[in-house]
Amino acid sequence: RAIFRKSNLFEKIRDGESFDIIISNPPYIPYGTELSPEVLQEPDIALFAHNNGLAIYEAIIKEAPNYLNEGGYLMFELGIDQSFAVKEMMNESFENIIIEKDLANIDRIIYGRLK
Repeated sequence: RAIFRKSNLFEKIRDGESFDIIISNPPYIPYGTELSPEVLQEPDIALFAHNNGLAIYEAIIKEAPNYLNEGGYLMFELGIDQSFAVKEMMNESFENIIIEKDLANIDRIIYGRLK
């Protein structure tokens, strides 16, 4: 059985609800980054984040343990050159953290298991 919630961070999660996995493709582009016209068709809120593109990762990593079942997983898409910083943030509450590369050999996915 699968339950899906589309939510801005955790605002639409129901009281007492918890999950085996949380997956996010957060906005991760640092403000001021030059982008191609095709990418700029997306709304800014879907693209850009403060703190060098890491602000939304920080918010999710901080709150995710409150919404994950024991041994649950947190998974993100990564921006270029963000894998080390995101892994460092995850180290406190997550273990067995894995980083996967995309077809261009860029770190693109990170996931870890709740300690």
